[in-house]
Amino acid sequence: MEINRTRGRVAVGSEKNSSFSVFEMLANTNFQVGDELSWQDESSFGKYQIKNITQNEYAEVLFQEHGISLSNLSKQMLY
Repeated sequence: MEINRTRGRVAVGSEKNSSFSVFEMLANTNFQVGDELSWQDESSFGKYQIKNITQNEYAEVLFQEHGISLSNLSKQMLY
């Protein structure tokens, strides 16, 4: 997981393949690098509720992209 708190973006690696999903935080959340997150549909865009398994909390986020390679991650994170 990567977090760009300045831009409110989070990148999460997929268990199924070696790609990443990127979403915007819609509220001040407690996401931490290393947290395990879960959601049902890995192709959905827009507002979605995800579960932070590590912290046993739910958060509403705005999915921006799925299937991002490691080489393109910095561009999506807006560094």
